[in-house]
Amino acid sequence: MFRIPHLILLGICVSLLGCASTKFATSGEVPTVSLCQSSSETLSTLVLWGPKWRPNQKEATRREAAVQQGLEDYFAQSGCFSKVEIRRLPEEKIERVSSRQELQALASLASAPPDRLLVVIVRELGPVIKFLSSPAMLEGGTEVVLELTAVNLQTAASPASFRIHWQNGGPLVIKGVKTLPDDMSAALGAAMSPGLRTE
Repeated sequence: MFRIPHLILLGICVSLLGCASTKFATSGEVPTVSLCQSSSETLSTLVLWGPKWRPNQKEATRREAAVQQGLEDYFAQSGCFSKVEIRRLPEEKIERVSSRQELQALASLASAPPDRLLVVIVRELGPVIKFLSSPAMLEGGTEVVLELTAVNLQTAASPASFRIHWQNGGPLVIKGVKTLPDDMSAALGAAMSPGLRTE
């Protein structure tokens, strides 16, 4: 049987800018159904987002622009809701809220009363590089950490409040900031149906 030497496989990966894979983990009150509207619904949602970077976060302004673009792209392309209004949270409100009263107050920021409210706190969005056994071997990619709170404003159901950690990368993968809007969009897409994922 013909076997491809490891160095040839390594060369193929390098030529393709690395062999990337996606990892996705959740914690908290993870919903078991999609947060998006069903095919029989026509719903509006207010999406409020804010960053909560670590103290030494670099290029925060550029990352925040990527967050905004990623959110806009996801909701424009996914059909998750019929109508979406995206706003940045006021600075003093960038905390993980959980009480229904707090969420109802935030919903009043919408230009028209929404059916759903989604609060997205961005903890991490950026490229990562890790050196393995030697500088010649590295692992890189993009990491996205989000804290989400979702509430149905039409019912008395408790809000869903959970955290996601999305990673795309692998050995010899080098990603810069150009892919961050796409990465944000992909991570959000995974977050909107977290309970349906099996990996």
